[in-house]
Amino acid sequence: MNIKCSSINHKENEAIIFCKDCKIYMCKKCDSFHSELFQNHNKISLKLSKEENELFTGLCMEKSHLIEQKFFCKTHNKLCCSECITKIKGEEYGQHTDCTICPLKDIKSEKIEKLQNNIKLLDNLSLNIKDTIEEIKLINEKVEEDKDKLKSEIQNIFTKVRNLINKKEEEILLKIDNKYEALYFNKNYISEIEKLPDKINKSLEKGKIIQNDIEKYKLNSLINDCLNIENSIVKINDIHSNITKFKSTSNKKNFIINQQAFQQLFEFINTLKFIYSCDESEIINTEQFNQINEWLGGEIHSYFLRFSAKKNGCDTNIFHQNCDNTNKR
Repeated sequence: MNIKCSSINHKENEAIIFCKDCKIYMCKKCDSFHSELFQNHNKISLKLSKEENELFTGLCMEKSHLIEQKFFCKTHNKLCCSECITKIKGEEYGQHTDCTICPLKDIKSEKIEKLQNNIKLLDNLSLNIKDTIEEIKLINEKVEEDKDKLKSEIQNIFTKVRNLINKKEEEILLKIDNKYEALYFNKNYISEIEKLPDKINKSLEKGKIIQNDIEKYKLNSLINDCLNIENSIVKINDIHSNITKFKSTSNKKNFIINQQAFQQLFEFINTLKFIYSCDESEIINTEQFNQINEWLGGEIHSYFLRFSAKKNGCDTNIFHQNCDNTNKR
C-alpha cells in the first residue's frame, strides 16, 4: 500500500499515519506537528497495516479524493464517493460515470445476506481447512517421493548405458590393438633390425677374410664360418621379406570409422523419450499404459490420439482418414 500525504506541501511524501478524527493522511513531518496540536486524536499507523483491507477510513482513495464513500458501484463491486460518480469526466472526476451506482443503503440488505452466506462458508472452511492442509502436505510428500524415485530410476538407467558404452569402447580399442599388431614391428624387433647393418658388415668382412686365406683354414673351421654366413643371410632375407610385407600393408588404409553409424546413434539418442505420461488420457490409465507397452515387447512407446469421437464426431470416414495406413501409434 502506497498512500501519499494529504498535505499539499508534502503530497509527494509517503503517508505513515492516518488520523481518524481529522480524516487525513500524514507523512512523518506532518505527524510531528499534528501530535503537538492534537495529542488525543485517534491515529492509525499505516506501517502496521500489512494489507490494504486491514485499514478502512471511510474515505475514497481513488485519485486521492479523500471524500467519504457514500455510494456503491455495482459494476466494479466497490465503494466510491461523489467525485467518482460525477457526470463531469476529468482527471479527478467521473471514474464511475458509466457504471451502475446506488446509495449504500440500497445495497445493505444484499451485502448482509451475502455476509451470512459467507459466514457459513467460512465456518465450513474452518472445519475442513486443517484436514485440507494435511492432505496437501501428504500430496506434496508423495509428489516429492515420486519425483526422487523417477530421477533415481533414470540415473540407474543411464549408469547402465554408460557402463555398456564404456565396455563397448574397451572392446573396440582392444580389437584395434589386435588388428594393428600385425601391421607394425614391435620395439624389440626394431632393435634387432637396427643391429643388422653391423652384423652384415661383420659377416661380409669374415667372408672376405675366409676367401683370401681359404687354404690356411682348417676344414671344420671353414665349414662352420661358411654356415654362420649362410644363416646370417637367411635371417637378413627373412627380415627383408617382413619389411616388404610391412610396407605393402602399412600403406593401406585398413580401417575407417563408420561415421554414419555414429551419426545415426547420436540422432537416435537425441530423439529418445524416456518418460511418458498418460495422465491426460481419457481412455487409458498408467497401469493400462504399461500393459500395452508390455504387449508390444516391453519397450516404452509414445502414443498419438488419431481419432476421438468427442473431438472428431462419430464419422466413419474421418476415422478411416485419420487411422488407416499410419505408422504412428
